[in-house]
Amino acid sequence: NQQNCLSYIEICKTNNSVDFSSVDKQPVFLMIGVCSNPANNIKYLNNIAFFAKKFQSNDFLEEISSISDKKDLEEKLLI
Repeated sequence: NQQNCLSYIEICKTNNSVDFSSVDKQPVFLMIGVCSNPANNIKYLNNIAFFAKKFQSNDFLEEISSISDKKDLEEKLLI
């Protein structure tokens, strides 16, 4: 049943940058992993689109970079 398919989202913010050889050559401090059942690829794509839209805003990126509390970060990212 496709309605029972779950997606899991893991958020990791580091104090030190991680070198992922990013396209923009900028340091990486925030990583988001999305695990989803292949039977529910629309939900997976919607999750990716949700985060992609948020991360287009430089104001948003600056705001989340200053957050150190885990709950505050989760709330800001998932609103």
